[in-house]
Amino acid sequence: MPRITGNVGKLVSREYPPKSCPDLRTDWNNGNKPYKIKLKNTMITYVKESIEELRNNVTLPSRAESSNLMVVVAVFSILFALATWGVDSIFSELITFYFKLLIG
Repeated sequence: MPRITGNVGKLVSREYPPKSCPDLRTDWNNGNKPYKIKLKNTMITYVKESIEELRNNVTLPSRAESSNLMVVVAVFSILFALATWGVDSIFSELITFYFKLLIG
């Protein structure tokens, strides 16, 4: 059996972070995980931008428009509830009829 020699052991680095990234190594050795730092900065940026957008770009509808939209939502909610009740009643009757036929 041939023997493997050369730089084979250098191909696989079992060390994390690698020596080629000194900044990453310093952060890692000090207990700072780089991915947590990036996630924290990203979340803070997202929250800041969201607050800024709410302050500058969002306008509330007038009271009359809000009332009209509330009525539309209420009407469609009632219609959807009635439709759901109707379908449920029909399926209930169909299942009852099926089992009466099956049992006799």
